[in-house]
Amino acid sequence: MEIHSSIVHPVLAWTCDVVQSANAIAIDAHKRTEKNYFTRRFPHQSRETSTLIAIPARYTRGKRTGIECAAAAVTSAGGHGFDAHLRGPSFVMEPPSRVEFSNSSGAWLDCTATGSPPLNIDWSTADGHPVNDVPGVRRVLRNGTLVLLPFPAAAFRQDVHSAAYRCVASNSVGRVLSRDVQVRAVVAQAYKVDVEVIGGASRGCTAVLRCVVPSFVKDLVRVVSWLQEPSFYIYPSLQGDGKFHLLPTGELLVHSLEFSDQIHGYRCRTMHRLTRQVVVSSVANVRIADHRGVMPPVILENSGVVHVAQDESTSLVCVAQACPTPEYRWYAQTGSEPMLVLSGPRTRLLGSVLALEAVTLEDNGIYRCSASNPGGEASAEIRLIVTAPLHVEVTPPLLSVHLGGNAEFRCEVSTHPQAGPHFITWYKDGRQLPGTGRQSELLRLNGINREDRGMYQCIVRRSEGDTAQASAELQLGGKIVKFAIVKE
Repeated sequence: MEIHSSIVHPVLAWTCDVVQSANAIAIDAHKRTEKNYFTRRFPHQSRETSTLIAIPARYTRGKRTGIECAAAAVTSAGGHGFDAHLRGPSFVMEPPSRVEFSNSSGAWLDCTATGSPPLNIDWSTADGHPVNDVPGVRRVLRNGTLVLLPFPAAAFRQDVHSAAYRCVASNSVGRVLSRDVQVRAVVAQAYKVDVEVIGGASRGCTAVLRCVVPSFVKDLVRVVSWLQEPSFYIYPSLQGDGKFHLLPTGELLVHSLEFSDQIHGYRCRTMHRLTRQVVVSSVANVRIADHRGVMPPVILENSGVVHVAQDESTSLVCVAQACPTPEYRWYAQTGSEPMLVLSGPRTRLLGSVLALEAVTLEDNGIYRCSASNPGGEASAEIRLIVTAPLHVEVTPPLLSVHLGGNAEFRCEVSTHPQAGPHFITWYKDGRQLPGTGRQSELLRLNGINREDRGMYQCIVRRSEGDTAQASAELQLGGKIVKFAIVKE
C-alpha cells in the first residue's frame, strides 16, 4: 500500500506511519497536544478504503519534540486485516482426559467451542487421522458429540475401543485441538472373589480378613461391604464399629477375638465400578488359636504408595497383628525432619488408619506408621503423592502484528512438584510446528506474512501420559508504510 499526499496546513511537516488494519485506529503521541482528525480517500484508493489523518491544531511553543502520529487505513471486513468480528475457536467444554466404559453401556464424549464465524466440530485420532462413523460401533453427531455404541465382546476393535482421540474445532480464522482423550472399553467378564485370613487369628487379638479379587479386574472392582452370617452387614467407616472395622482399602478387622467369633462365617461383597455388577464371595470361617503371652507387632498390610488429587481426601492404612493390640503412632516426613502427626482439622488418627482431608501439595512426602506393644515395635513407610491438574496458558492470548513484523508467544505450564518431566509441542491450526521439543516454552515468529495468521497452540504432555493445551490467536495488520504531511 502506498500513499502520497500533499496537504495544506499551517504546521511543520512530520512523518506518520500508516498501518493497514480494520475497524481500529491507533493514535500515539509522545507529547499530548490537541488534535483534529479527518479522513481522506486518495485517488488510488478504493471506495472501501480511506485514511485517517491526525493533525495537531497547534504546536506547543513551536518546538518539534518527538511528536509522532499513527494513522491506519481502514479496510473492508472482507480484507486480510484485523476484524473485530472474527474470533478464532476456543473450547468451552473440553472432553476429559480419560474415559472408561463397559461394552454393555457404551460412552459419549462431549465437546463444545465458541468462535466467529460459527465453528465446525470434528474428531481425529491422536496421530491426526480423521474419525469417521463406523456402523454399529462409532458415530459422530452433528452437535460434535462422539458416541461409542454398546457392542458385543466379539466386536471389540483396538483402534476404536482402546485409542486416543482429539476434538477439533475450526472456522475461517483457524483450527485448534483438544487435549488427548484416552478411551478404554472394558469387555465384561465373569469373576469370582474369595476370602483369606491374613497371618492367622488368636484369642484376644485382631484378625485381618482380605477379599481376594482376580488380577484381571482388580483395578475395576472395589469391596463395598462385608457380611457376617446370617445378616449382619459391615460397611466402610473411618471411625470403626468397635468390634469390626472395614478399612477404606477393603480389609476387615475383627478385634478382641473370642472363640464365639468362629461360629459365624464371613463373606465379602464387591462391585464392578463400570458394570455395577455385585459379586459375593463364598463363606469363610475364622479359626481362632488359644494364644497365651505377648505377641510382638508384625506389619501385615500397608498402603505402600498412595496417589491422590489435590483437594481430595485419602486414607493411609497400616495394619499390624499383635497381642495385646498395638498402639499406633504416625510420623510425617514432608520436610527435612520427621514430625509426629497429631489430630487436627484435616487430620484424623484412627489407629491403623491415618485419614487426610482436603490434601494440599504440602502433604507430599513419606509417612511412617509405628505399631508397638510390650513385646516390641514394628514400622512401615507409606509414600503419599499429591497430584495437581496440568494447567497450560499461552500469553498473549491475542496478538496483532503488522506484515513483516515479529511475534512471540510464551507457553506457561503449572504442575505439581512430584510430576515427571513435561514436553511442549507447538501447533499452528492443528499442525505441528517443526523444531519444538522439551524446552520450547517460547515461540518466535520473524518476518510475519499473511500465511502466518491463525491459531497457535501449546500442547503439553507429562511423563504420566496426560496432556493439556492452550491456544492464542495471531491477527495481521498491513505492511507499515510512511507518508509525509508537508507545509505548502
